[in-house]
Amino acid sequence: MKRDTDEAIRSSILALQADPALLENLRN
Repeated sequence: MKRDTDEAIRSSILALQADPALLENLRN
C-alpha cells in the first residue's frame, strides 16, 4: 500500500515539474 502511495506522489511531482501551470491551478 505504501509503495503505491509513494509511486503516486512521485508521479504527481513529475507531472507538476513538467507543467508548472498545473501547480498554479492547485493553489487557486
